[in-house]
Amino acid sequence: MKPTAIALGVILCLTVADAVHSQQHRQSSSSRRRRRRSSPKPNSADCGLATKLMSEMVDLRAELNAMKKGAREMEEEILTLKKETETLKAKGLPFEVDYRDKTVLLVGWNLKVLASEEDEGVREPRKMPPTCKEDCGKGNLIVGRRHRYSGAAESFFSGYGHNAEGYGHAFLGGHHNKAAHAHNAIAGGYTNVASGESGFIAGARMGKTGKLASTIVGGFGNTCNSSLAVVVGGKDNVVKLSASYSVVIGGVNNLMLSTAWPSAIFGGQSNLINHNGSGVIMAGYNNTLMTMHAFTVGGASNMINSPNARHSGMVGGIGNLLAGWGVGEGNLVMGGHMYNASSYEPGTWGRKDKEYEIVPITWKPANVPPPTWKPPQ
Repeated sequence: MKPTAIALGVILCLTVADAVHSQQHRQSSSSRRRRRRSSPKPNSADCGLATKLMSEMVDLRAELNAMKKGAREMEEEILTLKKETETLKAKGLPFEVDYRDKTVLLVGWNLKVLASEEDEGVREPRKMPPTCKEDCGKGNLIVGRRHRYSGAAESFFSGYGHNAEGYGHAFLGGHHNKAAHAHNAIAGGYTNVASGESGFIAGARMGKTGKLASTIVGGFGNTCNSSLAVVVGGKDNVVKLSASYSVVIGGVNNLMLSTAWPSAIFGGQSNLINHNGSGVIMAGYNNTLMTMHAFTVGGASNMINSPNARHSGMVGGIGNLLAGWGVGEGNLVMGGHMYNASSYEPGTWGRKDKEYEIVPITWKPANVPPPTWKPPQ
């Protein structure tokens, strides 16, 4: 009940009581004498009315006291808010709000976002777990929709529908890319996965990186799973584990396996570099290098597969082969079809006493004297 209505009710009740009291005084003197001679009998209606009025007056007084207390509390809160406002005005917030353009400006200040109050500098990927723990879902800057960041910390999201787990990732545009572990960056593209440390994918589709600082730029379905290796463009090219510092540029379905030295494949299709590495394949189809410091240019199904045939090369041709322990260094195959310079003769284990120069028409041993060799004692 509102205080105004209660007050009006009290006034009405008091008026009625006063009228009743006046009416009793106007009664005849005989009636008053008879009442004196006889024992007075209380009127139950008058007693009930008086009791009700007293109860309502007590309730009204309690409500008024409560209202006074509430008013005092509100005055104290208003004073507190005024003091806080004056303090904030005195400090001067760095943000400027433009309500017309719905823009928040931060001029001359830095904006720092952390997952916790402890700022210990750059997190070392190899010193932390691949997924976050107590700081999951904190310290992230989110731009765009449908991102999943509950397992990420201190990461940046833009674009649409990205998913991150771990620390310090960055998504620049693109959609439905995924990053795991730590400090990976994906710029554009879609359905790419960066799961190593400090990896980078730019403008690709279905690219996959792993290990430390592996990179994919463009292309479709490329995989770079070796530290400090690069795949640029092309389709379904693969750099596997332990082929560090190697590069594949363009081409289709080229494969870089385990190499001890940096190697490179430029274009072509289904070419392979394996074993010691530091070789180069330029274009061609289904060519294979399995020795150090060798190369092939063009051609198809050519192979250098001799551990001793270092510094050798093939230019063009189809199905040519350099293989065996007996093949020496510095061989050159130019053109031709199905020329075989293999050497598996008995007693040639570990010897480099045959060097071949193969030309499209014929081949013969190079005019180089064999080295002096004696069996071990």
